[in-house]
Amino acid sequence: MRSTRRLRIALLIVIAQLALTCLPGVGSPATARAQFDFGKNSDPWDAREQQFGFSSRSVVKPDVAHPDRVVAGGRLPVAVILDLKPGWHIWTNDRPLDSPMIIWDGATLTEITAKIDDAAGIKPFFDRIIWPEAHPYRTDFGDGMSTYGVFEERAVMYLPVLIDADAPVGETSFEIMIDFQACDANGCKAPDSETITVNVEIVPAGASIEQIANADLAKFPMAIFDDIDPDAAPPAITPDTDVEGGSGTAGGAAAPAAVVPVGFIGFLGLMAVAVIGGLLLNFTPCVLPVIPIKIMGLVQSGHGSRGRTFALGAAMAVGVIGFWMALGVLVTSLNNFSTNQLFQWPAFPISIGLIVGVLAIGMIGAFTIGLPQSVYRFNPSHDTLHGSVLFGVMAAVLSTPCTAPFMGGAITASVGQPKVVVLSVFFAIGLGMAIPYLLLAANPKWIDKMPRTGPASELLKQVLGLIMLAVAAYFIGIGISGYLQKPGLAPSRAYWYVVGGTSIAAGVWLLVRTFQITPAWIRRIVFSTVAIIMMGVGGFFAVEMTKPGPIEWVYYTPERLEQELAAGHPVMLKFTAEWCANCHLLERTVVDRDEVIQRIAKTGVVPMKVDITSRNAIGNDLLNEYWKSIPYLVIQRPDHSVAFKSDWYTVNDLLGGLDAAVSTPVAMK
Repeated sequence: MRSTRRLRIALLIVIAQLALTCLPGVGSPATARAQFDFGKNSDPWDAREQQFGFSSRSVVKPDVAHPDRVVAGGRLPVAVILDLKPGWHIWTNDRPLDSPMIIWDGATLTEITAKIDDAAGIKPFFDRIIWPEAHPYRTDFGDGMSTYGVFEERAVMYLPVLIDADAPVGETSFEIMIDFQACDANGCKAPDSETITVNVEIVPAGASIEQIANADLAKFPMAIFDDIDPDAAPPAITPDTDVEGGSGTAGGAAAPAAVVPVGFIGFLGLMAVAVIGGLLLNFTPCVLPVIPIKIMGLVQSGHGSRGRTFALGAAMAVGVIGFWMALGVLVTSLNNFSTNQLFQWPAFPISIGLIVGVLAIGMIGAFTIGLPQSVYRFNPSHDTLHGSVLFGVMAAVLSTPCTAPFMGGAITASVGQPKVVVLSVFFAIGLGMAIPYLLLAANPKWIDKMPRTGPASELLKQVLGLIMLAVAAYFIGIGISGYLQKPGLAPSRAYWYVVGGTSIAAGVWLLVRTFQITPAWIRRIVFSTVAIIMMGVGGFFAVEMTKPGPIEWVYYTPERLEQELAAGHPVMLKFTAEWCANCHLLERTVVDRDEVIQRIAKTGVVPMKVDITSRNAIGNDLLNEYWKSIPYLVIQRPDHSVAFKSDWYTVNDLLGGLDAAVSTPVAMK
């Protein structure tokens, strides 16, 4: 079905994002969904946004209107209604549009389908639907301003349905499915669909039918039935078949209905995409450093029974898959769940850092001095089944900071999906992530080719251990930073000195030991180059991540914001957190650009950060007002109107927003 196809497309986008995440300094600024959407329901739209979150149903209310009774052989007018939240629009159906309007190639068009039983004697003519007038909407999707056709405010589609003369008398029903995607000036919600059951009573011919007082049905163009042959079968309708609506419009030609393909093949494709996405998680910076640790463990335990080696690899796969299945259960149980939400609790990153740190110390060899048995339980041996399972869980947990793009896309695409589909997707992701370990365990000869003993092998373990210590310092650092952060103040970034210093130490140790171990100049040159790069990267991050940026940020408090607005100053609110990698990327590649800094000074806009590294209640409350998650940026005018808001913006977008902050508001269409 189309919903499965949309989920597959969303995961394909996720794979591209993960591939970019693997590259140093590259990532997607568009998706880092990190918040639970809790808030006060001040109107019905707030309630829908809390219920549906990222889904288009949060800003679109589908409904149908129809008579409750219809005579056998009679006409059943059905009005399909889509009420939209102010400021939002949905894309039109697939049809020719009046110039200059065009259809955006990336749009999920509005479609009406149905699931019917031919034995019921109900014949909906989807190819004769009367669609509403398209409204022009101008925007730029990266290739210049264009005018697109959309439906706004309230879209009503008129569907003619005929009842067979020999239709069984009594209560009957059929299902109507409506597909749509809602967008506003700053972005789009996840495509979604709504299934509505149409219940009617078929009464004998000649029975009296009471007219229902309904404004939408009153406008139904009943003349459309005059052009339909009552003995004709609707195009492409078969029992229990999904039938897609055509593109008939008032005054326009009708297109034949099309059959929606059954979703089994699409489901298999979806699973394949999810497996690839899970495999790519192994190449993110969060996970890549721990893979050699497991390889070293298999090296140590792999020269015995082949069955034992495979059992250890399979145990780790169980840990990885188990973690992702647990996430899948959470996703099917909670709206808008995101693993990054956990990072607002300082105990979570600190706990991860401590576990990684203990493992790192074990890699370096410090455990040979004999530590308490409780410490060993945190660092279980690689040659035990429970140790491999726990290591698999740890590898999956470590992937959470790098899965912000994935989690946002997966959760968005999972909205409205059956639980079995969502759980299958998460199982496939875990399976994909576990593939490298299963392959190594199933092919011990690959492991046998790796060096097992000697100074070089020991040096590799020590350097990997130091790198893992840097990872541990990062997790512990962001946890402590969040714990110490006070509202209205910048979080400390001193932990980056420890992260960078540990990386420098790893490079120095690699350089020194390389010259001590090997006299071969080629090896010395190669590994010295690697060591120098490691030291350079460590020094770069220690300096770059701690130095003041080119913008003098003011940190948010409600009083500070109101003070600036009352003084007549526009304010640029940038929502961020220490653990949000995409936030830092977006700040350095867009916000910190010279032209943006100059425009901020020219317009007098006050740059203000809303940092939610910890559970900053006032910052979260402000973010929840926009029903968004980080990274997110809002520019407010002194009169509290919004000049610009987006979670995905370019330099030109931001420059336009800054200019709009000091100009008279103009309604955009």
